[in-house]
Amino acid sequence: MPTKTHGGAKRPGGPDRKGSGPAFPVLPESTRRIVIKARSEAKLQVHPWLELSKFVEWKAEQEEATPNKRAAYNNVATALQRAQSTADAWRKRRSRWLSALGAHARTIEVEAVAPCVLWLGAPTPVELGFCLHHTYGLPYLPGSGLKGLARAAMRRELTGVPVVDRPKGSEQKKEKQNSDPKELLELFGEGGDKGQAGRVDFLDGIPAEADCLELEVMSPHHFKYYQQGKRDEPHDCEDPRPLPFLRIRPGSKFEIALVARETNDSEKWLEQAQRYLLLGLAELGLGAKTSSGYGVFQVVSSPAGGATSQPASAQGSAARSHATSQTERREVRGAVIEKFDLQADLLVFRDPDGNCFEASVQECEKRFSIKRTALGQMRRDHARFRIVVVGQKVVGVYKE
Repeated sequence: MPTKTHGGAKRPGGPDRKGSGPAFPVLPESTRRIVIKARSEAKLQVHPWLELSKFVEWKAEQEEATPNKRAAYNNVATALQRAQSTADAWRKRRSRWLSALGAHARTIEVEAVAPCVLWLGAPTPVELGFCLHHTYGLPYLPGSGLKGLARAAMRRELTGVPVVDRPKGSEQKKEKQNSDPKELLELFGEGGDKGQAGRVDFLDGIPAEADCLELEVMSPHHFKYYQQGKRDEPHDCEDPRPLPFLRIRPGSKFEIALVARETNDSEKWLEQAQRYLLLGLAELGLGAKTSSGYGVFQVVSSPAGGATSQPASAQGSAARSHATSQTERREVRGAVIEKFDLQADLLVFRDPDGNCFEASVQECEKRFSIKRTALGQMRRDHARFRIVVVGQKVVGVYKE
């Protein structure tokens, strides 16, 4: 891939810039020879997480040692291209023991509608890391994150704004924590000395294809201003600093598993867990940069029980079909603003066929940069929008 330039600055990790010194090894020579041999032979494989965390090559640059980010990301991509057998083995191994649980477990296959970024703050030399499994080295959707997302979706539906949107340490947040609905605590559990386990375990999302990552770049323009301890005033003469990072490609599929902890009413608890998980994946998004539209997934298939997949439309349970239909996404073009009520936090879009869809003014301003001060003018101008809806609810707004 050719090195791109932006504002006169080359992307980090590309070819050495003017004044750069030669690359130098940080691994013991015997280990380095083994790693180089494994990279060069197609039948061998280097652990992808180690490529990102331990085997990063460094170079001397203006009296400083800097990691070769581009080489590190390329090595991760090569390792993942050879890791499909690992992904298949992981999925088959889990399917075998899930099948023994019968109706007390189920798998859900989801597909990334938008890019997804997980664990950018992972401790790696390349500044921006990614969520790779420490054992298998594969990209995955952490079960803890999926459970937290489902919990936030349920809390939002039952009580309004999720507690995570409250200021940290605020009295409002403490009040919200002390007033969690009983249904939420029973399904997801509660921490603390007097806490309890939830009714359902959320297992990691296993990738259908190991090679599901792509390289993206963000370009902060005022790097010194954002640095801790640096308060230089930002100005237009600064050069952007491109930062490459990894993300999950749209269209990538993952298999998530839910397991009921108790045999009594397991179908009921699995049903609720699945419903709120899919609601969170469709509306809230998983991982970082969700305010930019990242992290959105849609359901591909959801079995009636056990580990045998089947299309969502063929599920035997009417309740499950209803839950799935509530999370099916579709795109509507040519929508206009029908009306809005700032006090009620209501924004209504009308499509060319006369169908109306509701959205939150606050969410549209926060996630899609639709300024409330401009709603009146956009309504008068009959501004056209491309909206993404789930049922009658708007989950995405983009100007055409």
